[in-house]
Amino acid sequence: MFLLSLDLGDQWTMLGKLLGLAESVQTLLDEDKSDDQMKCFKLLMIWLKVGCSVTFETLGKALMDREMKRDDLFLKHCKGI
Repeated sequence: MFLLSLDLGDQWTMLGKLLGLAESVQTLLDEDKSDDQMKCFKLLMIWLKVGCSVTFETLGKALMDREMKRDDLFLKHCKGI
């Protein structure tokens, strides 16, 4: 997850929405003084702990969503797992 967060950077907010995380989680992370990569990593860790559909399939669908358009990261981090 850490390597994915490095690749996503400032797209963490879109990923959070697509993974179904509450807006309050994103607001809390947005107020964090960390860089975007760390915010993305924290978001993924929260999703792993509280998400109702925590699978690589769900993550892959979010990455390949028409808004996200990160098929490259799906292939790099999720395919074959």
